[in-house]
Amino acid sequence: MKKLLMSVILLFNENLQAYLMRADYFTELNRSFLQYKTCIFYSNDARGFRSASSNRCNLKNGMTDEIRDVFLKKHNEYRSLVARGLANDRQGGTTPTAGKMARMSYDCKLEESMMKWLNKCIFRDSKSGNGENNWLSTETRLNKTHAATMSTRIWFSELETKGIGKENKLTEQVFNRGVGHYTQVTPKMVWQSSRKIGCGVKVCEKFVLAGCQYQKRGNLIAADIYEKGNVCSMCNCQQCRCNKSEGLCDAP
Repeated sequence: MKKLLMSVILLFNENLQAYLMRADYFTELNRSFLQYKTCIFYSNDARGFRSASSNRCNLKNGMTDEIRDVFLKKHNEYRSLVARGLANDRQGGTTPTAGKMARMSYDCKLEESMMKWLNKCIFRDSKSGNGENNWLSTETRLNKTHAATMSTRIWFSELETKGIGKENKLTEQVFNRGVGHYTQVTPKMVWQSSRKIGCGVKVCEKFVLAGCQYQKRGNLIAADIYEKGNVCSMCNCQQCRCNKSEGLCDAP
Protein backbone atom coordinates (compact mmCIF):
# COMPACT_ATOMS: atom_id res chain seq x y z
CA MET A 1 0.00 0.00 0.00
CA LYS A 2 2.85 2.38 0.88
CA LYS A 3 4.59 1.73 -2.46
CA LEU A 4 1.32 2.31 -4.33
CA LEU A 5 0.78 5.63 -2.52
CA MET A 6 4.32 6.80 -3.32
CA SER A 7 3.80 5.89 -6.99
CA VAL A 8 0.61 7.95 -7.11
CA ILE A 9 2.36 10.96 -5.52
CA LEU A 10 5.31 10.75 -7.93
CA LEU A 11 2.96 10.45 -10.91
CA PHE A 12 1.02 13.51 -9.72
CA ASN A 13 4.21 15.54 -9.35
CA GLU A 14 5.45 14.50 -12.81
CA ASN A 15 2.10 15.38 -14.41
CA LEU A 16 1.98 18.74 -12.64
CA GLN A 17 5.54 19.51 -13.73
CA ALA A 18 4.69 18.58 -17.34
CA TYR A 19 1.65 20.87 -17.22
CA LEU A 20 3.63 23.80 -15.89
CA MET A 21 6.34 23.29 -18.51
CA ARG A 22 4.00 23.83 -21.48
CA ALA A 23 5.30 26.45 -23.92
CA ASP A 24 2.91 29.17 -22.76
CA TYR A 25 4.55 29.19 -19.31
CA PHE A 26 7.95 30.20 -20.69
CA THR A 27 9.72 33.04 -22.34
CA GLU A 28 12.41 32.24 -24.90
CA LEU A 29 15.32 32.81 -22.55
CA ASN A 30 13.89 32.17 -19.10
CA ARG A 31 12.18 28.91 -18.15
CA SER A 32 10.38 28.31 -14.87
CA PHE A 33 10.01 24.79 -13.57
CA LEU A 34 8.75 22.89 -10.54
CA GLN A 35 11.13 20.86 -8.39
CA TYR A 36 10.94 19.25 -4.96
CA LYS A 37 14.13 19.44 -2.89
CA THR A 38 15.13 18.97 0.73
CA CYS A 39 15.03 22.25 2.61
CA ILE A 40 18.13 23.64 4.30
CA PHE A 41 17.53 26.58 6.65
CA TYR A 42 20.05 29.37 7.16
CA SER A 43 19.67 32.10 9.74
CA ASN A 44 21.49 34.77 11.72
CA ASP A 45 24.73 34.54 9.70
CA ALA A 46 25.31 38.03 8.34
CA ARG A 47 28.60 37.36 6.53
CA GLY A 48 28.48 38.61 2.98
CA PHE A 49 25.48 40.86 3.46
CA ARG A 50 25.83 44.27 1.84
CA SER A 51 23.47 45.98 4.27
CA ALA A 52 22.56 45.48 7.92
CA SER A 53 19.70 47.98 8.12
CA SER A 54 16.59 46.80 9.95
CA ASN A 55 14.18 47.75 7.14
CA ARG A 56 16.28 48.81 4.22
CA CYS A 57 13.56 48.89 1.57
CA ASN A 58 10.70 50.53 3.50
CA LEU A 59 8.19 48.54 1.42
CA LYS A 60 5.05 47.08 2.96
CA ASN A 61 4.98 43.93 0.86
CA GLY A 62 5.55 41.07 3.31
CA MET A 63 9.31 41.00 2.81
CA THR A 64 11.77 41.33 5.69
CA ASP A 65 15.48 42.03 5.83
CA GLU A 66 16.07 38.44 6.94
CA ILE A 67 14.50 37.14 3.71
CA ARG A 68 16.37 39.72 1.62
CA ASP A 69 19.63 38.74 3.27
CA VAL A 70 19.12 35.04 2.58
CA PHE A 71 18.52 35.70 -1.13
CA LEU A 72 21.55 38.00 -1.33
CA LYS A 73 23.86 35.83 0.71
CA LYS A 74 23.06 32.63 -1.18
CA HIS A 75 23.54 34.33 -4.56
CA ASN A 76 26.96 35.64 -3.53
CA GLU A 77 27.94 32.28 -2.03
CA TYR A 78 27.15 30.53 -5.30
CA ARG A 79 28.92 33.19 -7.35
CA SER A 80 31.94 32.74 -5.10
CA LEU A 81 32.00 28.97 -5.66
CA VAL A 82 31.89 29.49 -9.42
CA ALA A 83 34.48 32.27 -9.41
CA ARG A 84 36.96 30.15 -7.43
CA GLY A 85 36.48 27.15 -9.71
CA LEU A 86 34.86 25.04 -6.99
CA ALA A 87 31.38 24.43 -8.43
CA ASN A 88 30.73 21.02 -9.99
CA ASP A 89 29.65 21.02 -13.64
CA ARG A 90 27.63 18.10 -15.05
CA GLN A 91 29.51 18.46 -18.34
CA GLY A 92 32.76 17.59 -16.60
CA GLY A 93 34.99 18.84 -13.80
CA THR A 94 34.38 22.17 -12.16
CA THR A 95 33.76 25.72 -13.34
CA PRO A 96 36.61 27.81 -14.79
CA THR A 97 37.86 30.49 -12.41
CA ALA A 98 36.52 34.01 -13.00
CA GLY A 99 38.65 37.10 -13.53
CA LYS A 100 35.99 39.62 -12.51
CA MET A 101 32.92 38.15 -10.87
CA ALA A 102 31.13 41.02 -9.14
CA ARG A 103 29.61 40.77 -5.70
CA MET A 104 25.89 41.44 -5.91
CA SER A 105 24.12 44.13 -3.89
CA TYR A 106 20.45 44.38 -3.00
CA ASP A 107 18.17 46.74 -4.91
CA CYS A 108 14.79 47.76 -3.49
CA LYS A 109 13.40 48.93 -6.84
CA LEU A 110 14.00 45.47 -8.28
CA GLU A 111 12.27 43.95 -5.25
CA GLU A 112 9.31 46.29 -5.74
CA SER A 113 9.05 45.21 -9.38
CA MET A 114 9.36 41.51 -8.48
CA MET A 115 6.74 41.67 -5.72
CA LYS A 116 4.32 43.60 -7.92
CA TRP A 117 4.39 40.62 -10.28
CA LEU A 118 4.39 37.87 -7.63
CA ASN A 119 1.30 39.40 -6.01
CA LYS A 120 -0.64 38.39 -9.14
CA CYS A 121 0.04 34.73 -8.23
CA ILE A 122 0.96 33.85 -11.82
CA PHE A 123 3.81 31.40 -12.40
CA ARG A 124 5.64 32.76 -15.42
CA ASP A 125 8.08 35.49 -16.41
CA SER A 126 6.87 39.06 -15.84
CA LYS A 127 8.42 40.45 -19.05
CA SER A 128 9.68 43.37 -16.96
CA GLY A 129 12.82 43.85 -19.05
CA ASN A 130 15.01 42.78 -16.11
CA GLY A 131 16.71 39.43 -15.77
CA GLU A 132 14.39 37.15 -13.81
CA ASN A 133 14.14 33.76 -12.08
CA ASN A 134 10.90 32.25 -10.76
CA TRP A 135 10.14 29.24 -8.55
CA LEU A 136 7.00 27.51 -7.25
CA SER A 137 6.21 25.16 -4.37
CA THR A 138 2.83 23.59 -3.63
CA GLU A 139 3.69 23.54 0.10
CA THR A 140 1.71 26.60 1.24
CA ARG A 141 2.94 26.33 4.85
CA LEU A 142 6.50 26.92 3.72
CA ASN A 143 8.37 29.59 5.69
CA LYS A 144 9.36 32.52 3.45
CA THR A 145 12.98 32.33 4.58
CA HIS A 146 13.05 28.64 3.64
CA ALA A 147 11.53 29.54 0.27
CA ALA A 148 14.38 32.00 -0.35
CA THR A 149 16.97 29.32 0.42
CA MET A 150 15.25 26.56 -1.56
CA SER A 151 14.56 28.61 -4.68
CA THR A 152 18.11 29.92 -4.96
CA ARG A 153 19.53 26.46 -4.35
CA ILE A 154 17.36 24.93 -7.09
CA TRP A 155 18.25 27.64 -9.62
CA PHE A 156 21.95 27.06 -9.00
CA SER A 157 21.58 23.26 -9.10
CA GLU A 158 21.15 23.41 -12.89
CA LEU A 159 24.94 23.60 -13.16
CA GLU A 160 25.36 20.24 -11.42
CA THR A 161 22.32 18.53 -12.96
CA LYS A 162 22.54 19.88 -16.55
CA GLY A 163 25.94 21.56 -16.89
CA ILE A 164 27.60 24.31 -18.95
CA GLY A 165 31.02 23.03 -20.05
CA LYS A 166 34.52 24.49 -20.03
CA GLU A 167 33.77 26.79 -22.98
CA ASN A 168 31.65 28.83 -20.53
CA LYS A 169 29.53 30.17 -23.38
CA LEU A 170 25.73 30.31 -23.48
CA THR A 171 24.93 28.72 -26.83
CA GLU A 172 21.42 27.65 -27.80
CA GLN A 173 22.48 24.04 -27.25
CA VAL A 174 23.68 24.82 -23.72
CA PHE A 175 20.57 26.88 -22.91
CA ASN A 176 18.27 24.13 -24.17
CA ARG A 177 19.69 21.78 -21.55
CA GLY A 178 17.65 23.84 -19.08
CA VAL A 179 20.28 26.04 -17.42
CA GLY A 180 18.56 29.44 -17.77
CA HIS A 181 18.10 29.91 -14.02
CA TYR A 182 21.74 29.07 -13.22
CA THR A 183 23.02 31.47 -15.84
CA GLN A 184 21.01 34.19 -14.16
CA VAL A 185 22.21 33.26 -10.64
CA THR A 186 25.67 32.96 -11.75
CA PRO A 187 24.90 35.18 -14.69
CA LYS A 188 21.61 36.24 -13.44
CA MET A 189 22.98 34.19 -10.67
CA VAL A 190 26.49 34.29 -12.21
CA TRP A 191 26.33 36.53 -15.28
CA GLN A 192 29.30 38.71 -14.42
CA SER A 193 27.61 41.98 -15.44
CA SER A 194 24.67 41.30 -13.10
CA ARG A 195 25.42 43.34 -9.99
CA LYS A 196 21.99 44.16 -8.54
CA ILE A 197 19.31 41.83 -7.24
CA GLY A 198 15.84 42.29 -5.79
CA CYS A 199 13.66 39.36 -4.72
CA GLY A 200 10.29 38.43 -3.29
CA VAL A 201 8.19 35.61 -1.86
CA LYS A 202 4.39 35.41 -2.15
CA VAL A 203 2.12 32.88 -0.44
CA CYS A 204 -0.80 32.30 -2.81
CA GLU A 205 -3.92 30.23 -2.19
CA LYS A 206 -2.56 26.96 -3.59
CA PHE A 207 1.18 27.52 -3.88
CA VAL A 208 4.14 29.66 -2.85
CA LEU A 209 6.04 31.73 -5.41
CA ALA A 210 9.57 33.08 -5.11
CA GLY A 211 11.43 35.17 -7.63
CA CYS A 212 14.37 37.48 -8.19
CA GLN A 213 15.03 40.20 -10.76
CA TYR A 214 18.53 41.18 -11.87
CA GLN A 215 20.33 44.13 -13.45
CA LYS A 216 21.99 43.92 -15.86
CA ARG A 217 20.07 41.02 -17.30
CA GLY A 218 22.01 37.97 -18.43
CA ASN A 219 21.29 35.00 -20.71
CA LEU A 220 22.56 36.50 -23.96
CA ILE A 221 22.92 33.72 -26.53
CA ALA A 222 26.50 33.29 -27.87
CA ALA A 223 27.96 35.42 -25.06
CA ASP A 224 30.50 34.31 -22.47
CA ILE A 225 28.78 33.78 -19.12
CA TYR A 226 31.76 35.39 -17.39
CA GLU A 227 35.37 36.15 -18.26
CA LYS A 228 37.73 33.34 -17.35
CA GLY A 229 40.96 34.27 -15.62
CA ASN A 230 42.92 34.06 -12.39
CA VAL A 231 40.58 34.58 -9.44
CA CYS A 232 39.41 38.24 -9.35
CA SER A 233 42.52 39.35 -11.25
CA MET A 234 40.51 41.68 -13.50
CA CYS A 235 38.59 43.82 -11.00
CA ASN A 236 39.24 46.89 -13.11
CA CYS A 237 36.28 49.16 -12.33
CA GLN A 238 37.14 52.40 -10.54
CA GLN A 239 37.97 51.77 -6.87
CA CYS A 240 36.99 48.09 -7.13
CA ARG A 241 38.98 45.66 -5.02
CA CYS A 242 39.50 41.92 -5.06
CA ASN A 243 38.23 39.83 -2.17
CA LYS A 244 40.61 36.93 -2.81
CA SER A 245 39.11 34.60 -0.21
CA GLU A 246 35.70 34.81 -1.90
CA GLY A 247 36.90 35.37 -5.45
CA LEU A 248 34.57 38.35 -5.90
CA CYS A 249 35.14 41.92 -7.00
CA ASP A 250 33.82 44.41 -4.46
CA ALA A 251 32.54 47.69 -5.86
CA PRO A 252 33.00 50.90 -3.82
